[in-house]
Amino acid sequence: MTSNAIAGIDPRPIAPARPRIDATVRLRLTRGCRERCLHCPDSALHGAPRRALSVDEVAAGLTAAFARFEPAHTQVIVSGGEPAEHPALLEVLALVRAWPIARLKLASNGIRLANDADFATHVLDAGIDQLLLSVDLATPRTLRSRDHALAVERLLGWLHQRVAQPRVALNTMAFEAPLSRLTAQIDALAALGADEVRVLRFDPSELPATPSLTAPSDATWRALRDWARQDHTTTRVTCVDRQHNLATRAERTIELSA
Repeated sequence: MTSNAIAGIDPRPIAPARPRIDATVRLRLTRGCRERCLHCPDSALHGAPRRALSVDEVAAGLTAAFARFEPAHTQVIVSGGEPAEHPALLEVLALVRAWPIARLKLASNGIRLANDADFATHVLDAGIDQLLLSVDLATPRTLRSRDHALAVERLLGWLHQRVAQPRVALNTMAFEAPLSRLTAQIDALAALGADEVRVLRFDPSELPATPSLTAPSDATWRALRDWARQDHTTTRVTCVDRQHNLATRAERTIELSA
């Protein structure tokens, strides 16, 4: 008897096609965060106002957004500030999931998720497709506490023990530094076992007052992108020039912000 493989038929099940994403809705639920990050405009260090969207505002914003975008081809990114500090985060996630969207992402510093397993379970059970965790490369000045780095590492370990888990990407900000130091630090993040490390190019224009941090030069950024394209790790490394992306994707992006 001829097997399927011999007959040229692949017996493995075909994975469902991922939905095409051609629009993005960003929900910045809150403009406050307890972390004191130098490079973030929502940082407690810069005295960011702790405004927050109400559930009614989110509902109205989503209705307006999906009058313009087809939900089936739209991703929703829930972020902040720190969205885990919003008292109605779970209600907001359920509200988003009531629409037939293509993908739901949550951007977080990961601290509450790491410290409260019940809360983290409820968040993931809300249908998160991708978790974007902020963690930073070392710089001459500390951006986040050592406790934060340990929390992210602990959260990743907990996620790996779950039967069902979302894709996880580590968002890390890149500053001007020797390429060898940047790549060594990115490799250390990749070793934590996330699916992807997203290297974001720092842009000081986003801050109310520019600290003593320098964005990667064009030469450093080009070299870092070339290095990231190499197959050097099992974790994907992606370089994201956020300002370029904002300019090129503005027509297909709606931001609802507190």
